[in-house]
Amino acid sequence: MPEEVNNLLEIARIKELCKKAYVVKIAQRRESIVFHFDVDNFKMEVTDGLIKKYRNEIRFSPGKEPYITYKVPQNSDKVIVKKVKEFLKTIQEL
Repeated sequence: MPEEVNNLLEIARIKELCKKAYVVKIAQRRESIVFHFDVDNFKMEVTDGLIKKYRNEIRFSPGKEPYITYKVPQNSDKVIVKKVKEFLKTIQEL
């Protein structure tokens, strides 16, 4: 399968995971991925579980529009996509 098709499939998978985890936006900033949450469906107890699992790899920013910053060292795109998917799956499990 062409690489472009694989990339589109990965994007579709990530969008589906975002929907289930109530993540409305993902942005990459240098060595971090920022996950913005739907305010109406955000559950504070999720952050407790994430902090226990990821410790100082994440930083939670509460407020009107909550978001979590996840430190991901510069790596290949495939590794970053894998970590994003794992993180979103973890959110769903909590």
